[in-house]
Amino acid sequence: MTVDGTTSGTSAAPKTANFQVDSALLRELGERLVGQSHIALAELIKNSYDADATVCTVQFHDDKILVSDNGHGMSEDEFLNFWMRIGTTNKQQTLVSRKLKRPITGSKGVGRLSAQFLAAEMTLTTSSEDDSSIALTAKVDWDSAISAHELTKAQAAYWIQNRSESYAGQSRHGTTVAMKGLKQTWDETHFEALASEIWMIQPPIPDKYSNVSKRIIDPNAFKVEVLDSGGYPIESFEEQMRSAIENWIAIIEGSVERVGSAGRASVEVRFKDGTIHQETFPTSGIISNATWHIRIFNLAGRQPNGIPVQDARQYLAKFGGVGVYDAGFRLPYYGIKQDWLGLEYDHSHRKNRSSLLPSELHVHRALNDLPTQGRIFGFANVNTAQEATRASTDNIESGEYLKIQVTRDRLVSNTAFRELQEAVRWSIDYYATRQRARAIQRSEVKRASEPSMAKLNRIDEIVHSVRDELPVEVFEELDREFKDYSKSLQQEAKSRESEQVLLGPLATAGISALALEHEYKKEFLKAASLVKKLRASANDPNIVAKLTDDIETWLGRLTEIREIFAPLMDQSDREELSTFDAATVIRDVAVSIRPLMPTTTLEVIAAERVYLPLAAYAEWQAIFQNVFLNAANAMLDENTSRIHVHIRPHNTGGVIRVSDIGTGVDLATSQDLFAPFKRQSKISQERSRLGLGGTGLGLTIVRMIAENRRCRVGFVKPESGFATTFQLSWS
Repeated sequence: MTVDGTTSGTSAAPKTANFQVDSALLRELGERLVGQSHIALAELIKNSYDADATVCTVQFHDDKILVSDNGHGMSEDEFLNFWMRIGTTNKQQTLVSRKLKRPITGSKGVGRLSAQFLAAEMTLTTSSEDDSSIALTAKVDWDSAISAHELTKAQAAYWIQNRSESYAGQSRHGTTVAMKGLKQTWDETHFEALASEIWMIQPPIPDKYSNVSKRIIDPNAFKVEVLDSGGYPIESFEEQMRSAIENWIAIIEGSVERVGSAGRASVEVRFKDGTIHQETFPTSGIISNATWHIRIFNLAGRQPNGIPVQDARQYLAKFGGVGVYDAGFRLPYYGIKQDWLGLEYDHSHRKNRSSLLPSELHVHRALNDLPTQGRIFGFANVNTAQEATRASTDNIESGEYLKIQVTRDRLVSNTAFRELQEAVRWSIDYYATRQRARAIQRSEVKRASEPSMAKLNRIDEIVHSVRDELPVEVFEELDREFKDYSKSLQQEAKSRESEQVLLGPLATAGISALALEHEYKKEFLKAASLVKKLRASANDPNIVAKLTDDIETWLGRLTEIREIFAPLMDQSDREELSTFDAATVIRDVAVSIRPLMPTTTLEVIAAERVYLPLAAYAEWQAIFQNVFLNAANAMLDENTSRIHVHIRPHNTGGVIRVSDIGTGVDLATSQDLFAPFKRQSKISQERSRLGLGGTGLGLTIVRMIAENRRCRVGFVKPESGFATTFQLSWS
């Protein structure tokens, strides 16, 4: 064999061989490149987007899916040269759509194989916008095509005839793909996944502006409707499509109206947590009526509804900003590409004080929270025809009223427009001040209680932020000191954690000992009585046998009483931190303190398993021993004694409610009961003398341990049928 691969001594010319492609590649490509039903259907919808459609409808029937659009359709040449060619590169070469110049979503030329993945048969009907009087219809039996063995022999039957049906949106041109013999079943999860695949190509239209969303309001707008066999929208798809626009952190709503000769603007800022701020301010009074709705988004960190943060940024970079609508139709000039409100300008100039707001509304560095164009989406609604009829004679003559330019793409830049511009921007500045005030308040609350380590880290961040401005030796010295101090703080925190883990249970043990002193007095008197009887009855075997049984019972009771302190006897219970099942811990506590509340019925309701926050077993024993004994003490003078424990999950944490039928507490002052030596006991003096009335430290211990484990405690409105309900919650 020579270096060039020919056989030595041979002079014959090389032969050629053509590649052959098995038609099974159709199935292979469909399954490997598509893989899932929602992705397959999304590929067909994206084809409609690439075809410059403004409407795409997807309708589900028992064994059929119809996908129809009002795009530019295909001519016979396009069908043969592009659609029938697997792996065509025409989309890679064009990059943008034919008329609307949309970025092309497809590139591999295999999107049509999605139909093969979804169903056994496909019928394609298309009419080109160049000649919408005719329709090309093609049918493909995928099983027959695959059984042809060679891809070049796989066929689609097609014919051309006069168009008789309309496409999506009653269009005369477009494409409809009908797939019959479905290979997958579709449920709510599939529809949500489908929406997640295509939400990026549909503009965000809040429901509030449904009168706008039902129209083609933008030449680039693309609306997808997924319907069931009755023509009704599939709710899970609709909800997921709205999810991106529902990830707002605040909503700004405002209006301008003329009252007599004066103008007034009203603004409401609503935050996600339900907090609402409202203000009114005067305007020049030229505009008779205008409204706006703006949503603010936080595009950092994990986004709700499973939306990737980068996708959310791209989405608002494409559709964000504040658009202007004249009687429901969008004026193309306004939106993400035009900074008509001056937001980007103020950001670039690091402006931190609003020139529009009155001094009483200013907050230090308020415009640090001014949102950029890429973090907002909104509408400003006007009606220029109405403004012309309502304008004063002077304003009509001077042209100083809200009116649209001859090009019909924007408003005339006059005094009326500046009134609208300043009112909308005023409302955004107002949002920024409220957001900054909230941040300052949170910071003050956090700083008051934050650990030393957090303060040190914050100082370290500040030093690193000015690193380039410090001499190298100064920065390195500071850095060494920070690291050394950090180690010291960590050691102190570890030691303090160990102390706190044991402090609460030990305090509980001390308090319990007061009640146990009375119990032990009774038991020792009982023991003395049994010994006396035993000596007096030494010659009577029957009495001795009975007394022996009594002594065994007495010893059993002493053992039960000793179990109250069992968690303190075991080192692992005192020191090892774990997440325990709440119901199991509570039932263990109920058993351990049974000797102290023998007549109390305690029931535990837990519909599902809930785990307590990370803590030592002894800590939870201390908390619930105190809570249960408090409840039992409140029922000492009642005819019956019943404690009800309700455990349920809440968000990422849980809630435990302990209810009793005792004397009740005053909710208005109930927080005072968690202070040391505060009591609200109403039990009789006789009971109190027995040592069973509490010491005033039980709830203090409960709060101390709970807060150390980031839990919240307090009394809440009693559950039905009970006098008092104590609640412990965490997240």
